[in-house]
Amino acid sequence: GDKKTVEVTEVPFNKASLTSDDVYIIDLGLQAYVWVGKQANKDEKFKSLQFSQELKAERRGKCSVENVDEAEVSDGHPILKALEKNSEDIDDDDEVGESNAEKNMFRLSDAGGKIQTTKVSYDKSSLDTNDVFIIDDGTECLVWIGNKATAQEKKNAMMYAHNYLQGTKHPLVAISVAKEGNRAVGNFF
Repeated sequence: GDKKTVEVTEVPFNKASLTSDDVYIIDLGLQAYVWVGKQANKDEKFKSLQFSQELKAERRGKCSVENVDEAEVSDGHPILKALEKNSEDIDDDDEVGESNAEKNMFRLSDAGGKIQTTKVSYDKSSLDTNDVFIIDDGTECLVWIGNKATAQEKKNAMMYAHNYLQGTKHPLVAISVAKEGNRAVGNFF
Protein backbone atom coordinates (compact mmCIF):
# COMPACT_ATOMS: atom_id res chain seq x y z
CA GLY A 1 0.00 0.00 0.00
CA ASP A 2 0.92 3.66 -0.20
CA LYS A 3 0.84 6.17 2.63
CA LYS A 4 -2.81 7.04 1.94
CA THR A 5 -4.40 3.60 1.70
CA VAL A 6 -3.53 0.19 3.08
CA GLU A 7 -5.54 -2.67 1.58
CA VAL A 8 -5.70 -6.36 2.36
CA THR A 9 -5.89 -8.31 -0.90
CA GLU A 10 -5.29 -11.92 -1.84
CA VAL A 11 -2.30 -12.80 -4.04
CA PRO A 12 -1.16 -16.15 -5.51
CA PHE A 13 0.51 -18.48 -3.02
CA ASN A 14 4.06 -18.59 -4.36
CA LYS A 15 7.42 -17.03 -3.60
CA ALA A 16 7.24 -14.75 -6.64
CA SER A 17 4.30 -12.91 -5.03
CA LEU A 18 6.46 -11.65 -2.14
CA THR A 19 7.99 -8.20 -2.60
CA SER A 20 10.17 -6.21 -0.23
CA ASP A 21 7.85 -3.21 -0.07
CA ASP A 22 4.77 -4.96 1.34
CA VAL A 23 3.56 -7.13 4.22
CA TYR A 24 1.93 -10.52 3.57
CA ILE A 25 -0.17 -12.76 5.76
CA ILE A 26 0.31 -16.37 4.82
CA ASP A 27 -2.64 -18.30 6.21
CA LEU A 28 -2.21 -22.05 6.60
CA GLY A 29 -5.26 -22.65 8.77
CA LEU A 30 -4.00 -23.24 12.30
CA GLN A 31 -0.67 -21.53 11.57
CA ALA A 32 -0.23 -18.11 9.97
CA TYR A 33 2.89 -16.14 9.09
CA VAL A 34 3.22 -12.38 8.76
CA TRP A 35 5.92 -11.75 6.13
CA VAL A 36 7.33 -8.26 6.63
CA GLY A 37 9.22 -6.95 3.62
CA LYS A 38 12.41 -4.92 4.21
CA GLN A 39 10.80 -1.75 2.85
CA ALA A 40 7.29 -2.16 4.28
CA ASN A 41 5.94 0.97 5.93
CA LYS A 42 4.58 1.32 9.47
CA ASP A 43 0.96 1.52 8.26
CA GLU A 44 1.26 -1.82 6.49
CA LYS A 45 2.83 -3.38 9.56
CA PHE A 46 0.02 -2.01 11.76
CA LYS A 47 -2.68 -3.28 9.37
CA SER A 48 -1.08 -6.74 9.36
CA LEU A 49 -1.13 -6.76 13.15
CA GLN A 50 -4.85 -5.88 13.13
CA PHE A 51 -5.61 -8.54 10.52
CA SER A 52 -3.64 -11.27 12.31
CA GLN A 53 -5.47 -10.48 15.57
CA GLU A 54 -8.80 -10.79 13.73
CA LEU A 55 -7.63 -14.12 12.32
CA LYS A 56 -6.82 -15.40 15.82
CA ALA A 57 -10.19 -14.21 17.14
CA GLU A 58 -12.05 -15.83 14.22
CA ARG A 59 -10.41 -19.14 15.08
CA ARG A 60 -10.99 -18.74 18.80
CA GLY A 61 -7.29 -18.46 19.60
CA LYS A 62 -6.38 -21.75 17.91
CA CYS A 63 -4.38 -20.06 15.16
CA SER A 64 -0.78 -19.20 16.03
CA VAL A 65 0.86 -16.32 14.21
CA GLU A 66 4.60 -15.97 13.60
CA ASN A 67 6.26 -12.80 12.33
CA VAL A 68 8.84 -13.37 9.61
CA ASP A 69 11.12 -10.42 8.86
CA GLU A 70 12.53 -10.58 5.32
CA ALA A 71 15.85 -9.10 6.50
CA GLU A 72 16.35 -11.87 9.06
CA VAL A 73 14.74 -14.98 7.56
CA SER A 74 16.91 -17.89 6.43
CA ASP A 75 16.34 -19.78 3.17
CA GLY A 76 15.50 -22.87 5.22
CA HIS A 77 12.50 -21.29 6.96
CA PRO A 78 9.40 -23.55 6.64
CA ILE A 79 7.29 -20.87 4.96
CA LEU A 80 9.90 -20.22 2.26
CA LYS A 81 10.14 -23.95 1.60
CA ALA A 82 6.35 -24.19 1.32
CA LEU A 83 6.21 -21.20 -1.03
CA GLU A 84 9.01 -22.63 -3.17
CA LYS A 85 7.33 -26.04 -3.31
CA ASN A 86 4.05 -24.43 -4.34
CA SER A 87 5.88 -22.38 -7.00
CA GLU A 88 7.40 -25.58 -8.42
CA ASP A 89 3.95 -27.23 -8.56
CA ILE A 90 2.54 -24.43 -10.74
CA ASP A 91 2.55 -25.10 -14.47
CA ASP A 92 2.73 -21.82 -16.40
CA ASP A 93 0.48 -23.27 -19.12
CA ASP A 94 -2.37 -23.90 -16.66
CA GLU A 95 -5.19 -21.41 -16.53
CA VAL A 96 -5.85 -19.84 -13.14
CA GLY A 97 -8.55 -21.79 -11.32
CA GLU A 98 -8.31 -24.74 -13.70
CA SER A 99 -7.49 -27.99 -12.00
CA ASN A 100 -7.32 -31.62 -12.94
CA ALA A 101 -7.10 -32.57 -9.27
CA GLU A 102 -9.57 -35.01 -7.80
CA LYS A 103 -12.56 -33.28 -6.25
CA ASN A 104 -13.65 -34.45 -2.81
CA MET A 105 -16.42 -33.68 -0.37
CA PHE A 106 -16.77 -34.81 3.24
CA ARG A 107 -19.57 -34.57 5.80
CA LEU A 108 -18.49 -33.65 9.33
CA SER A 109 -21.16 -34.85 11.75
CA ASP A 110 -21.49 -35.65 15.44
CA ALA A 111 -24.95 -37.22 15.11
CA GLY A 112 -23.59 -40.50 16.49
CA GLY A 113 -22.18 -38.87 19.62
CA LYS A 114 -18.68 -38.17 18.37
CA ILE A 115 -17.42 -36.31 15.33
CA GLN A 116 -16.98 -38.45 12.24
CA THR A 117 -16.09 -37.59 8.66
CA THR A 118 -17.73 -39.40 5.80
CA LYS A 119 -16.91 -39.02 2.13
CA VAL A 120 -20.02 -38.03 0.19
CA SER A 121 -20.85 -37.44 -3.45
CA TYR A 122 -19.27 -34.24 -4.80
CA ASP A 123 -22.60 -32.62 -5.51
CA LYS A 124 -24.48 -29.61 -4.18
CA SER A 125 -27.43 -31.88 -3.34
CA SER A 126 -25.22 -33.64 -0.72
CA LEU A 127 -25.20 -30.52 1.46
CA ASP A 128 -27.35 -30.89 4.60
CA THR A 129 -28.33 -28.03 6.91
CA ASN A 130 -27.64 -30.27 9.96
CA ASP A 131 -23.91 -30.73 9.33
CA VAL A 132 -20.63 -29.18 8.22
CA PHE A 133 -19.00 -30.10 4.90
CA ILE A 134 -15.44 -29.89 3.63
CA ILE A 135 -15.46 -29.27 -0.13
CA ASP A 136 -12.15 -29.58 -1.98
CA ASP A 137 -11.86 -28.85 -5.69
CA GLY A 138 -8.05 -29.09 -5.78
CA THR A 139 -7.46 -25.34 -5.99
CA GLU A 140 -9.47 -24.20 -2.96
CA CYS A 141 -11.10 -25.78 0.05
CA LEU A 142 -14.44 -24.62 1.40
CA VAL A 143 -15.81 -25.35 4.87
CA TRP A 144 -19.59 -25.09 4.45
CA ILE A 145 -21.51 -24.73 7.72
CA GLY A 146 -25.17 -25.73 7.75
CA ASN A 147 -27.58 -23.53 9.72
CA LYS A 148 -28.39 -26.38 12.13
CA ALA A 149 -24.82 -27.67 12.56
CA THR A 150 -23.89 -28.28 16.20
CA ALA A 151 -21.46 -26.09 18.12
CA GLN A 152 -19.00 -29.01 18.23
CA GLU A 153 -19.11 -29.44 14.44
CA LYS A 154 -18.58 -25.71 13.89
CA LYS A 155 -15.76 -25.54 16.45
CA ASN A 156 -13.81 -28.38 14.84
CA ALA A 157 -14.45 -27.68 11.16
CA MET A 158 -11.25 -25.74 10.38
CA MET A 159 -9.07 -28.26 12.18
CA TYR A 160 -10.60 -31.14 10.22
CA ALA A 161 -10.21 -29.23 6.92
CA HIS A 162 -6.57 -28.42 7.71
CA ASN A 163 -5.80 -32.01 8.73
CA TYR A 164 -7.52 -33.33 5.60
CA LEU A 165 -5.49 -31.01 3.33
CA GLN A 166 -2.22 -32.11 4.94
CA GLY A 167 -2.79 -35.55 3.40
CA THR A 168 -3.34 -34.21 -0.13
CA LYS A 169 -1.02 -33.11 -2.93
CA HIS A 170 -2.15 -29.52 -2.29
CA PRO A 171 -1.81 -28.99 1.48
CA LEU A 172 -1.43 -25.22 1.25
CA VAL A 173 -4.51 -24.20 -0.72
CA ALA A 174 -6.71 -21.53 0.80
CA ILE A 175 -9.50 -22.59 3.14
CA SER A 176 -12.65 -20.47 3.04
CA VAL A 177 -15.61 -20.70 5.37
CA ALA A 178 -19.19 -20.14 4.29
CA LYS A 179 -22.34 -20.35 6.35
CA GLU A 180 -25.41 -21.76 4.66
CA GLY A 181 -27.17 -19.03 2.73
CA ASN A 182 -24.33 -16.50 3.08
CA ARG A 183 -22.21 -17.50 0.10
CA ALA A 184 -23.00 -19.25 -3.14
CA VAL A 185 -21.10 -22.50 -3.57
CA GLY A 186 -21.66 -22.39 -7.30
CA ASN A 187 -17.97 -22.13 -8.18
CA PHE A 188 -17.43 -25.54 -6.55
CA PHE A 189 -20.16 -27.39 -8.45
